[in-house]
Amino acid sequence: MGGRGLAGSVIFVVLLGCSGAALATDTLQDSPLWRFNFGNDIFFEKDNKLSAGWVLQKHSSSALRWSEIEGVPEFIPEYASRLESLSSPLLRKRAHWALGQVIQTPTDISRSDRIYDDVPYAGALTLQAGVYAYDDSQMLGVEFTTGIVGPLSLAEQTQKLVHSILGNEQPRGWKHQLKTEPVLNLNFMRKVKTRRAGSDGLDWDQALSIDGSIGNLYTQVTGGMEWRFGRNLPGGFLYSPLPPGFGMSHRASQPPPHPDLGSIYVSATLRVSALAWVMFLDGNSYDSEYRVPKEPVVWQATLGFHYERPQWAFHFTLLRSGDDVDVRRLSEAESSEAFGALVLEWRIP
Repeated sequence: MGGRGLAGSVIFVVLLGCSGAALATDTLQDSPLWRFNFGNDIFFEKDNKLSAGWVLQKHSSSALRWSEIEGVPEFIPEYASRLESLSSPLLRKRAHWALGQVIQTPTDISRSDRIYDDVPYAGALTLQAGVYAYDDSQMLGVEFTTGIVGPLSLAEQTQKLVHSILGNEQPRGWKHQLKTEPVLNLNFMRKVKTRRAGSDGLDWDQALSIDGSIGNLYTQVTGGMEWRFGRNLPGGFLYSPLPPGFGMSHRASQPPPHPDLGSIYVSATLRVSALAWVMFLDGNSYDSEYRVPKEPVVWQATLGFHYERPQWAFHFTLLRSGDDVDVRRLSEAESSEAFGALVLEWRIP
């Protein structure tokens, strides 16, 4: 599929196009922020399971009081002001909304018949709204996810359009996708920084995280560790691009030691999830026709490269997981997930 060449070209174009200078002020760090995620397994030269996804996010300005939040619908910070745990005057606060889509396919997309020993075709179109509070030592937040699974998610049309543009084989089995079902999820996240150190301009930090989801898209609990190492390391916490509804979106970041300079660093995470319900594997909540046997506990690891300027940022993350389906009972399924994610961010002065 030419994944390596495409990935290299995309990274080169992004870095070349973003090579201009940026505004460098502390005020800009607190400004509203747009973020676009694009995830695809093409970076691993495959096209199955969680095959592709994208998310467009808008994060509000950062402020010490919810009443000062700008850049998102007013009802979001108004709701947050009623949550005592998110209203400490010592923590900075943000709110956000996001629109996203995620696509899953079986390994053999050339088949038009129902495939019983692989994951089903599935797609979700989601809308999220969330709030979070943070400083350099802790972060906590909640997020609501709503949307639609099934033909109305437009996953079939999206995949066929992309494959047509790239000249790839067209999938033929979308008539066997999950049925139409509205989704509703509540997500939460808590992070605590356990270490930060460094010398000679190089810093590293370590954080403990716990997050979870409850709803008919995902019901799960995840615990993990995350590490960052680099030059002019920003404060706050790492954002990991995960499928909508599984992890929480945030921009819990603070200015680096030298706000007028760029930051370059690498990251790594190791997470373990206990999965009670995953609609893409368990099928529709009212119909078990497309249910496949899944593993109850799954590990995930990521490796990321990050380059940030005061006004824009570029992130590239590779994710690999352990087995999330029982391959002993699904002969054609690939056991683990593997995809790469490009993330572009830009702040509004």
